[in-house]
Amino acid sequence: MLPGTEAHRLFELGFDRKSTIGATTDVFFSRNGSEVAKVSSMRANLEYARFCRENPGANFPRISDIHEVRDRHGFPDGRTTVVCERLDEVPPTETEALGEWLARLGSALQGAEPVAQVPDYKNLKAAVETLWNEAILRGLSWDLGGPNSDSKAKNVMVRPGTGDYVVIDPWISDDPQHSAYA
Repeated sequence: MLPGTEAHRLFELGFDRKSTIGATTDVFFSRNGSEVAKVSSMRANLEYARFCRENPGANFPRISDIHEVRDRHGFPDGRTTVVCERLDEVPPTETEALGEWLARLGSALQGAEPVAQVPDYKNLKAAVETLWNEAILRGLSWDLGGPNSDSKAKNVMVRPGTGDYVVIDPWISDDPQHSAYA
């Protein structure tokens, strides 16, 4: 790890690199197991972190730090590090039902049926509706499912101890195919 890099800074703060998600996001886990740091160049990740800090709730991750990554000259390099609580994966027995529910609600939000006809699932409905509206307000694309969409159950996790279902990644940037406007 090169001194002065974001990976080095996180290592000094007690994080070890765990994985890379796609081409734009690196994930680090704290050595004590309580937090996760995501380093990403996607505007949607920064917008969601800010939203969660301003709107704490049972269905949103608890954000402890938002850090703008800077290059060796001190200028922003286009990436942001977001540190949040560590969450557990949705149990495999729930993944299919959650994915189907997210797809149905996403379709309803796009006008396929009245949203009121879609039952709540794990107390997520109000949070997902709020996130849909925020995606539109912020000009972001939707990444939680809808018509002709893959299951997005992977974008929901479970808070240890409470069992709350937590939306971790509802939006993507610059992808008109998944736009909330569609």
